[in-house]
Amino acid sequence: MARTGAFCNRPGVLAVRLAGKMLLLCSWFAARRGSTREVLSEGRSMSTRQVSTDASVTPENWWDGSIDSPETALDGPGGIACGTLIGHYRVLSALGAGGMGEVVLAERADETFSQRVAIKLVRGGLVTRQVQSRLKVERQILATLDHPNIAKLLDGGATANGTPYIVMEYIDGLPIDVYCDLHKLTLRERLTLFRTICLAVHYAHQNLVVHRDLKPSNILVTPEGVPKLLDFGIAKVLDARKVMHTMAVTQADVRLMTPDHASPEQIQGEPITTSSDIYSLGVLLYELLTGFRPYAAKMERLSEMERAICEDPPLPLDYGLKELRASSDTQALRELCENRSIGLARLRRELRGDIGNIVFTALRKEPERRYPSVEQFSTDIGRLLDERPVMARSDTWTYRLQMFVRRYKYGVAAAATALIALIAFTVSTIIQNERIARERARAEQISSFLVELFERADPSQSRGSEITVREMLDMGARRMESGLTAQPEVRANLLATMGTVYGSLGLYDEAVALLASSLQSRMNLYGSDSLEAADAMQRLGTVLVRRGEYARAEALLQQALSIDRRRAGDDRLRIAATLHEFANLRRGEEKFKEAEQLFRESLSLLDRSSADAQLTIQILNDYGLLLDYTGNQAAAEQTYRRAIDLSERTLGPDQPDIADITHNLADTLSKQGRIDAAGPLFIKSLALYRKLLGSEHPFIAMALANYGRFLQQSGDFDAADSTLREALHLNEKVRGPDHALVGYDHGLLGYLLLERNQPDAAATEFRTAIGIYGKSLPANHLYVGAARSGLGRALVDMGRAQEGEVEIRQALDIFRSALGGENSMVGIVEAGLGRAIAQQGRLAEAEPLLRKGYVAALQSRGVTDRSTSLIRKWIEELYAAMGQPEGASRFIAEASHDKAARSR
Repeated sequence: MARTGAFCNRPGVLAVRLAGKMLLLCSWFAARRGSTREVLSEGRSMSTRQVSTDASVTPENWWDGSIDSPETALDGPGGIACGTLIGHYRVLSALGAGGMGEVVLAERADETFSQRVAIKLVRGGLVTRQVQSRLKVERQILATLDHPNIAKLLDGGATANGTPYIVMEYIDGLPIDVYCDLHKLTLRERLTLFRTICLAVHYAHQNLVVHRDLKPSNILVTPEGVPKLLDFGIAKVLDARKVMHTMAVTQADVRLMTPDHASPEQIQGEPITTSSDIYSLGVLLYELLTGFRPYAAKMERLSEMERAICEDPPLPLDYGLKELRASSDTQALRELCENRSIGLARLRRELRGDIGNIVFTALRKEPERRYPSVEQFSTDIGRLLDERPVMARSDTWTYRLQMFVRRYKYGVAAAATALIALIAFTVSTIIQNERIARERARAEQISSFLVELFERADPSQSRGSEITVREMLDMGARRMESGLTAQPEVRANLLATMGTVYGSLGLYDEAVALLASSLQSRMNLYGSDSLEAADAMQRLGTVLVRRGEYARAEALLQQALSIDRRRAGDDRLRIAATLHEFANLRRGEEKFKEAEQLFRESLSLLDRSSADAQLTIQILNDYGLLLDYTGNQAAAEQTYRRAIDLSERTLGPDQPDIADITHNLADTLSKQGRIDAAGPLFIKSLALYRKLLGSEHPFIAMALANYGRFLQQSGDFDAADSTLREALHLNEKVRGPDHALVGYDHGLLGYLLLERNQPDAAATEFRTAIGIYGKSLPANHLYVGAARSGLGRALVDMGRAQEGEVEIRQALDIFRSALGGENSMVGIVEAGLGRAIAQQGRLAEAEPLLRKGYVAALQSRGVTDRSTSLIRKWIEELYAAMGQPEGASRFIAEASHDKAARSR
């Protein structure tokens, strides 16, 4: 009873409402086979959206004037046949039909000129006095309106049987909501288009006309983007003297309207003013911005509709987005954002701003609290678009305080006004002073920190010595130990930045210390589940991966990725960056399938726009390393070239990424035996590394190691020896003697010594590498496999073939487990095993292993590669020992023929 009490206090209004319902119920039965939508466009505007059939018209929604249904045929009960003449016009087809009227497309029939029009007639059998009056009212209203955004009245009259009709401008367009989604208009573009509609409605109001049925289907937008306001069938003229002779239905105030766009005063049967159209425009704007209606009620029944519109506050603009996320409807969420050409995170931010105040001002329950006019509504939107303060304000405690004062204005007006003024002044002054004090303290702390750093670089302080970036960082790190304690947010951010720079310089110990401190500070400030903490976790995890601390890095990156997925929304750049570092971790752990999946997922989140270019390039580079490392040099080459192309187009030359990718491309070309192509790229990348990173960066050590291997493959053993030893010494200096990459350098040096016929020295290098790997890598790591394979070959060369076989079999188990049985690197290791077996006299057992290894090396590295040549030599030795020297020549020729056939 409480819900309907407001209506029971107005018996006259209630009587009008009941009379209106009875009249419309009769109309519903009469129009049961039709629909009430009047559309002034062809099927083009109907086919782009779902429309309801007659089955949806029930006693619960009979009063809804917006039920959509296209007329399937002109002929039939109440229909008008094609070719029928109506005045000067010939009927072409149906456009739409409603319970009381229908609209047809027609063309000029007297050949005076060519013109297509929309003709609206009273539905057959319903030519009652009230219905005729309604159509005459609409005709009279349209005759007074001449605006570029209102469909024009062209003619009017009555048919031979007395059926009244009006002839209107034919609008070939789409409903405004469909148009906005189809053309993926941004929020700014939607607001601009909406302001044009406001101009048309304001013009109608200036002519004392209230539309009373503003909804998307009554606003069509032409292909040129021009909106047109239609259907003044239930409009109300505020100056009744203009249409006194046609006002029977209007004066009865029957509620012909579209309920979900109707204002509270329309629902309650109260007097209608221009403020009612302002409310409907507010509903329309809510719908255009969010894709949802402003109320949560299902609105399947009249009572639910009345309660929602008259009592419930409108939902926040971002409520629908939260509901879609909560229901995991990612498809609908993605389409909604794509239709507005915006990301989810930004859309949520935009909907939380002043636009919400504007919409909710238009949707206020009390007409007097809405915008005074449509013009002021539109002006406030214009202020928003110009980034100026808006007139609308949130409905907060200040409004409730204002209502209290109104009720007791004679007793407390003066005192309340003075108190409010005093409180406002005091609070504003305190807040402003505190803000100024905080900003001043922060600025002074940062200024003091930076001034002290730069003073150290002053020649009078440095005594003429050149201050390097490393020295500046060291001074900053020492200063941070006790500095900026009063500004913990700034301190945490500076620690993160400095730690990242240390990591870029290859100074991993210093980087880990600063990044760990930054992580702890951010967790204390923002919580362990915050995006700020996730950023610090990702930075620290990245450095730990480079330092080879995979277990510690995994825990951090796993947590960072979990936080990003839950809290970062559609921030694809952030999620892709974390996925990238996680992929590098999995590659370092030799979990190649997981690593490849993560690389692909991170790339799928990015496009090739300049905003994402640098991260895309880094991911492509590291993905190429994975492909190269697993023996797929052709795919690695393609990936590197894609990265170089993107880098040159977006970032330009002399970038660390260019040096990195160029070096990796050179390395994979050398592994394919393309020595001439690889050499210039190695030299170019080394020069760029030294220019950008100095002479003692870890990347320089890795580049030297790969270049030394290339020189060995080129046959320049002396240069290869000096280069590899330089890489070894630099790695020991910058990474420490027990780092896995130091072991890698020992392994490379061992393979060079094998080629120089120094198996004893080679064995020493391989054993050193295996010892280092035992401290830093799992026993089944490919680095361990490569070192054991080399040690086995050295033992065979030393005449200890049985011991060599044991080592090579261990290596082969590692390679097969990590790469599978068909990988080219597995085949090359199998060839080494075949030689060890052949040296023990088991020639038949050795033959298939050597043959498979030669084919693998030939197909992946080419005939000129040193590995291919070495295995060919072993095959010739095998067949000579078998007494079949011609067998070697025949097999080698067949293998070459097969390679040529594949290349074709």
